[in-house]
Amino acid sequence: VTIYADSNTKNGRHLENARFMIFDREGNLYLSTAKEDKVVKVVDHNKDGKADEVTVIASGLNAPQGMVLLNDGA
Repeated sequence: VTIYADSNTKNGRHLENARFMIFDREGNLYLSTAKEDKVVKVVDHNKDGKADEVTVIASGLNAPQGMVLLNDGA
C-alpha cells in the first residue's frame, strides 16, 4: 500500500476529513470534505504516483456528499 497524498503534500492540510472521491480522465483526484464544507483537487504534476499539490476548488458548501464530473470528465 502506497500513500498518494498526506499532510506533507503541498497544502495537504486540506485533506482532513475527506469523505468522497472521484478521478477525472487526466488522473486528477477530487475529494469532498463534509466537515470543512469544500472540494479539493489533488494533482500529481510529475506523474510519479505521489500527489504534489492540493488545491481548494470549491468552499462554503453545505456538507458536500458527492460529486459528478461534467463535459466528459475534462
